[in-house]
Amino acid sequence: MLVKKVKTANGHYIYDTWTNEILSVDAAVYDLLPGETSVAPTIDEKTRQGAQAAIAEAQAGGYFSTQSPEISNFPQECHDGIRKTLTETGPDHLIINLTERCNFRCRYCSYSGAYENMRTHSEKRMSSETLHAALDWLVSFPRNEYGVGFYGGEPLMEMDVIEDAVSYLRSRTDKPVTLRTTTNGALLNEKTCRFLIDHDFRVNISIDGPAEVNDRYRLLKHGVGGFAHTWAGIQRLHDMSPEWFSRRVSYSMVAAPPVELMKIQKFTDAHREIFADHSISISSVNPYPSNLGETLPLSGSREAFIAERDALFSIFRTKMLAGLTSPADFSLNFFKNDFLDLHQREMSRMEPITTSDGQCVPGDGKCMVDLDGSLYMCERVGGTRRLGDVYKGFDLAAVFAFLDEYHEFLQEHCRHCWMLRLCNKCFVHFRHDENFSRERLNSYCANQEKRWSWVLERYIGLREEMPEVFDWAPLPD
Repeated sequence: MLVKKVKTANGHYIYDTWTNEILSVDAAVYDLLPGETSVAPTIDEKTRQGAQAAIAEAQAGGYFSTQSPEISNFPQECHDGIRKTLTETGPDHLIINLTERCNFRCRYCSYSGAYENMRTHSEKRMSSETLHAALDWLVSFPRNEYGVGFYGGEPLMEMDVIEDAVSYLRSRTDKPVTLRTTTNGALLNEKTCRFLIDHDFRVNISIDGPAEVNDRYRLLKHGVGGFAHTWAGIQRLHDMSPEWFSRRVSYSMVAAPPVELMKIQKFTDAHREIFADHSISISSVNPYPSNLGETLPLSGSREAFIAERDALFSIFRTKMLAGLTSPADFSLNFFKNDFLDLHQREMSRMEPITTSDGQCVPGDGKCMVDLDGSLYMCERVGGTRRLGDVYKGFDLAAVFAFLDEYHEFLQEHCRHCWMLRLCNKCFVHFRHDENFSRERLNSYCANQEKRWSWVLERYIGLREEMPEVFDWAPLPD
């Protein structure tokens, strides 16, 4: 039975996967349904029979099904559509990995040398020939608009290449182009800031909080903390065009152990002109196999994180109950995706044959081109599962082989799971080099179980206090 039982101080609830609904039930029904709790020993026969009748009535109405769906990810009948999209439309967003050079040496970086089977920093950079070939390949698709992002390493170390790319791209198409870059912010001098502003870039800046948090792990090449350089760049970018800055700048933060979310909250609150109403994505240290445990204080980090998370949730809860959704602060950025994903879920009956959501079609929404012109899924997967190159285009056989393997890997694993309609199941979460790792999948699922159980309980609790607490978030049509 695909259900999740949630008990609060005020009631008993069942999240029903088949309908995607959260149902309020009485205690006897709660106890009789399968889950973590057993039948209450004091339940009398009359109460038991009443609860069983209520469950039978609910099942007749489509709830509490004892069946599991069939998982069908990327079935053969959708291959023609995928083939047509990849060959005729191309990617929505092409990520150009300009360089393996970086002026930082962040201790938790995926390219730090601590991770298995991953590249490290080097002096390699993309040639102009490969860059132009990549842009020619992109504009060969007859789209109404194009998206290009610059990635590294630190892409702003290659400003001459970025300037060449923008100039060349403008010469090859008169269609609208959305330009993006990620950066550690340390190289945001006046000239670079002016270029980014004038060309209306979307800029994502990596910063982990105040200096005392940021500089534990985000270090320059010679070992000194990078906060002062990053912060000077951010302030310069803001001061040169506050209006553009408010629309186009976002942030990425890594909550590395020991997690200090409250210090980050205090820091961002103290600099609302820089952070308020900006998107802030918060991630944990990359869980891919590494030797980081030898250098980072990972032991006991779960308990520390829980304490910090609960303290930050108290701020989020107060703001939600007071209707304070704007300007968005760090606490709203930290929690809003999970809570809004849950609130905005489509409450409809799941089809008997359904998908296990989370994996994009490689090369469709995003695609990354590496230094040699090879194509890959995205920057998160990196140089794994080559999809072709910019000279010959997509290797469709490689794309479909991956999709078939993804389906085979998850179809039995996910069909009996209550989180089927909630969690994201991207290849990056359970890959080990080129392969699908069952061990990593099991670890990921265990973490998802903790995450969604926590979110469900607190989402229900917030709505107990104020049923309309999330009414500001639009529901799907």
